[in-house]
Amino acid sequence: MFYFVEFLRAKRALRVIFIILGVITVAAICLRVYLFTAHGPEDVVQSLRQSPTAHVNDRRLADGTLETTVDDPARSTHAVIRQHGDEISIDVTEPMADYRKQTDHLVTLGNDHEDYTVKAGLTHGTMRFKEGDGKFDLSGVFGIAGIMALVTATMLGAPLAKENDGHLDLAWTKPVSRDASALAAFGVDIAAIVASQLVTVAAILIWVLFFIVPAVTLSSFAVIFLSMITPVAWYAMLTAFSSSLKRGPGLVIGLSWPAALIVSGVAHGTHGAVSPIAHAIHVFFQVLAYIDPLAYADFSNGDWHGNGAIHTISSTIIVLCLLAVLYLASAVLQWRRVEA
Repeated sequence: MFYFVEFLRAKRALRVIFIILGVITVAAICLRVYLFTAHGPEDVVQSLRQSPTAHVNDRRLADGTLETTVDDPARSTHAVIRQHGDEISIDVTEPMADYRKQTDHLVTLGNDHEDYTVKAGLTHGTMRFKEGDGKFDLSGVFGIAGIMALVTATMLGAPLAKENDGHLDLAWTKPVSRDASALAAFGVDIAAIVASQLVTVAAILIWVLFFIVPAVTLSSFAVIFLSMITPVAWYAMLTAFSSSLKRGPGLVIGLSWPAALIVSGVAHGTHGAVSPIAHAIHVFFQVLAYIDPLAYADFSNGDWHGNGAIHTISSTIIVLCLLAVLYLASAVLQWRRVEA
């Protein structure tokens, strides 16, 4: 196994990913245990309705909303509750102690809003809840897991520079050509990057199952492929920019993230600039953004956005694949010329 050293590096990187996922899993378990003592908006409704001194009146509105009025003079409580589908709104006036008892451990797995005021010893609160639809978009999960794959790609990036730093003589003794050695290292690292993303997807599914049983959907297979090729292209860029270094790739790896984010941020921020100077800045950073893999992974507001003149996701995937191939080829060509 002439790629044994790179195999050990990949193994160490995956161990770090497993530790991170393990810590998050423990936190999710602790949250699940905590939620056993919590209650939801339905429990608040029941506590208001089931008071032995309460007068409860239900009526169905024209749009299908169930409106419940609760008058409880003995407890100085008055509430109007509206329930429509997966939405619940509660407008309640009651003593502060009762209000706190209902809301201190209130948890919802959807969208919620709470506001209250206190006057003359009574609390007037408004609460609105909308439960999640229970749908679980697998393409979005791969996008989130892509962050962990980028972390793995960063840890494994620049394998040739690591060989240069005190190991180049040993690398020459391997029973294969430099090209084959480099390609084998790339193969091991890319497999580890993909594995870290798949493991993270599995972990996210397990975390969700701690709380709900989701309906898994797939909105875009292209987004899945995009989220998987981006870390590979990022790894290829780090490798290409460092393959001829002899003192280790720490500086390249350390500066890569801030540089890539600055390039992408300035290119987006100066888009549509009117002044000549701002336009010139945009052109300069936009050119750099075309060779920055992170600039292609923009999912603002849950939707994919193109990079500059590349507006379709299929074109973006093709460009990222080309960047990955060109970066890796450039790395091999540079490594051929490195001398001890």
